[in-house]
Amino acid sequence: GVLRIAGTWGQLGRISTIFVGGTLEWKLATMRQWADFAHGRGMECHVGRIGPVDRMVEADLAGADSIDSTTWVQRNGCLRHHVEAYRTFMATRKPLEDFA
Repeated sequence: GVLRIAGTWGQLGRISTIFVGGTLEWKLATMRQWADFAHGRGMECHVGRIGPVDRMVEADLAGADSIDSTTWVQRNGCLRHHVEAYRTFMATRKPLEDFA
């Protein structure tokens, strides 16, 4: 598994952030494990190219400290939707399906 592979790395003290990349399916399946691994060692966890707001929220719930996505700038109206959905989520912690 992810943690067994990661546990073989040397000199983790030099690393400040774990970057979670790869296929979308792999990131969604492993980002919580990576966040737990990073936080357990005093590091942060960043998930790359996560996509639309529902997956941004999923990354937040998995413990990611940061994400990146260009989805919100690729289509008209997406930025406002993402910002409003994120603000609502942060204020209410509504279930993910409310943001799809």
